[in-house]
Amino acid sequence: MSGGFSLYAKEVFWFLLSAAAVLALVMLVIGGAEYVGSAGNTSLMGDAKARITNALLGLLLALSSWLILNTINPDLVDSTLTIPPIQLVQ
Repeated sequence: MSGGFSLYAKEVFWFLLSAAAVLALVMLVIGGAEYVGSAGNTSLMGDAKARITNALLGLLLALSSWLILNTINPDLVDSTLTIPPIQLVQ
């Protein structure tokens, strides 16, 4: 099998980066809904702003990990996936 652990690590990294982006988007939507629903209550508005800020910081952290790995070695985050052909047993 070509690739081995390095191919596995790349795919796990891309999956986690994608999951972080989706979760950040979900948290942004929840924070926005909380902010709109706070009805002027400063405590609830503060909680909503904190949720939005934390979602953006988490997304920034995830994207920074990609930037660092890409700077060190672009092959670490190269997302090309080649699946070798399967030989049939006769």
